Amino acid sequence: MRGGGVGKRNPAVLAEGQPEPFLEDPGDPPDWRQEFGRGAPIEVDIGFGKGEYLLALCAGHPETDYVGIDYDRGRVWKLRDKIVRGNLRNVRLACGDAALLLPRMFVPGGVRSFTVNFPDPWPKRRHHKRRFITRKFGELLASRLEPGGTLTVATDHRPYADVIIGELSAVKGLEPDFGQPGFATALPGRIETLYERKYREMGRTNHYMRYHAAAGCGRADDAK
Repeated sequence: MRGGGVGKRNPAVLAEGQPEPFLEDPGDPPDWRQEFGRGAPIEVDIGFGKGEYLLALCAGHPETDYVGIDYDRGRVWKLRDKIVRGNLRNVRLACGDAALLLPRMFVPGGVRSFTVNFPDPWPKRRHHKRRFITRKFGELLASRLEPGGTLTVATDHRPYADVIIGELSAVKGLEPDFGQPGFATALPGRIETLYERKYREMGRTNHYMRYHAAAGCGRADDAK
């Protein structure tokens, strides 16, 4: 389902060329060639927050098409307004639980890269079950990546970094790009999020985990 259910909108921002966000289960994977009017690679930003990272990617790489997913409907609409004002045509947005949306939005092998920036570490033990990055979720991402496609996760929380490494290392078909301890503390050329830059300026260490999909990932029989 596109749009709806968000109250009165300013007609000025409902510009032609930027469809309404996906606000509910689309049912079947969209035809992204039709959505974007071309056959460009698809990259996905999961949990885009304020959206500055996604906007910079779209503006800096017009040859690539992007899909941003966030569970907060207000953030989705605010970012859409910025996209329209910036006349960015290579991005679409979706609102909801990424674990539920991903298998309904992308066919196996249909995504070149996934990025998850600074997911909530839920540091208290009783909240660990709420953590976003799990082996099961990693298997879902791996099934949607094209061979050689990448998954990048960033966190400033070292204990959570270790947990993420443990969960993703158990995913068949995902191969780490970094050796022990399993992360890098800088990625040359990376666009920084607002929080990322803030943490770095505060002297906190950011941890980056990157994996690539081995040959054989993204087959139709891997779909969940």
